[in-house]
Amino acid sequence: MSAGLDPAVEYHVVNSETLIAAMGAEASSDNYVVRLEPDTALSKVRGATVAGAIPHVSPQAVDGLKFSAALPQDLAAATLGERNQDEVGAAAVATAVLIVTNAQPHPGTGDNK
Repeated sequence: MSAGLDPAVEYHVVNSETLIAAMGAEASSDNYVVRLEPDTALSKVRGATVAGAIPHVSPQAVDGLKFSAALPQDLAAATLGERNQDEVGAAAVATAVLIVTNAQPHPGTGDNK
């Protein structure tokens, strides 16, 4: 856990990062929100297959690991991503009630649910 973060909030962020990886979308998240590109259909969130999705790990996160010097960068990132993976939590986020702000219908589908 990161210092200073509520464990429940950090858990949500990990879920979100796994969900972002499952969607293959350009997105970012913080402790409270996932920001998707405006043209991302919400059906992509609902239909995300989280099995095997590995969250992105920043180079800064890898550099902060005790073992980072002992492993190639890509292997260290993969190891950390697998440790942070949460398929069950990501699936729960994908099916939870979503609060959408500044939403616009997906072009051609009207998909804004």
